[in-house]
Amino acid sequence: MPGDSRILFTMIVGSMLSVPALLFARAAPQAFWVRHFIAACQIGWSMLFLWLLEGHVEAQFHIFLSLAFLAFYRDWRVLLTATAIAIAHPLVRLALLPDGYVIGASSWWRVFDQAVWIVADAAIMLVAVRQSLTTVQQFAMHAATLSLTNETIGKHVEERTSELARSREQYRLIAETTRAIPFELDLAHGRFTYIGPQAQEMLGFPEARWKEPGFLDVLLPRSREPGVRAQLDECTPGTFEALCSVVTADDRVLELRWTVSCELTHDMRFLRGLMLDVTEARRMVRELAQGQKLESVGRIAAGVAHEINTSVQFISDSVRFVRHALRDVPHAMADYRSLAANALSGKEVTAPARKAADTDEAADVDYFLKNAPEALDRALEGINRVGSIV
Repeated sequence: MPGDSRILFTMIVGSMLSVPALLFARAAPQAFWVRHFIAACQIGWSMLFLWLLEGHVEAQFHIFLSLAFLAFYRDWRVLLTATAIAIAHPLVRLALLPDGYVIGASSWWRVFDQAVWIVADAAIMLVAVRQSLTTVQQFAMHAATLSLTNETIGKHVEERTSELARSREQYRLIAETTRAIPFELDLAHGRFTYIGPQAQEMLGFPEARWKEPGFLDVLLPRSREPGVRAQLDECTPGTFEALCSVVTADDRVLELRWTVSCELTHDMRFLRGLMLDVTEARRMVRELAQGQKLESVGRIAAGVAHEINTSVQFISDSVRFVRHALRDVPHAMADYRSLAANALSGKEVTAPARKAADTDEAADVDYFLKNAPEALDRALEGINRVGSIV
């Protein structure tokens, strides 16, 4: 009823219970003693509510609700504190004020009955707390396991991602610091979707020019490289190589070897690979081939010279023999002519005949007449051989 002194007393005592509990809960929410203090205040509110309603049965449910509220702490010690206070409070009141109204009557039996219900409710709350703690622990273990698994997977993914990034960066650095030009070519539009930075340095065309549609016709005109363009146009998925010459921005001619991988995407050909400047290598190959040709010519010339020298040698020997043998033949012929003249003129022929015989023997005319034709035949054979060699 309005103006009832018990309402004012309940508000004052309730404030004395609530305000400190709120302040302590705000200052130290996790402290052990704060929990037990709040439990005592909560049970105090229940007892105050019972006193205000003169112990009606409906009011007793406030104690059960208080125990249920305190069970959310999941601390069995807090429930024991609250249960002990809930049991002790009416016992103390009944012992001190046997004629007062604790829960509607001064009967010890009513107090015992209330204590039994409080203990039963506390037991139920303790079982619920125990199951709740078990559930929370299981959930925490599952959450910890899941978190550890996620962390392991995350670290593995991060390591793989970092490894992939390092690998791609290493490949990029290797590809972009060599003389080979990495590229990606959109064959349908004749433009390079990617070109290595070496391209501008080697060929003189800026990167933006390479990415213009139709630049392939500038780099490889069909009129100059019909075979290579046909090879590019007709390529199938796979790898192949092509060799072509390109004209740089400053009108130099470079020979490039293309190592290409062809891929089909939405019926469009994309070529990826490397362009390698083989101008110097091809020049060295040509010079080496020319040197090999000259070396072959030199070996042929040496062989020809040897064969000619051999033939000239026995030609020379034969001519020397004939020349040496002819040196004394004129003297023998002169003596024979003198002998013939003396015989024709009726002069003495004995002495000229003897002289002619000595000269003939000294000149060995018979030997000359026998071997000179063979020597000349050998000379003619050598001359014919030289002609054949030439």
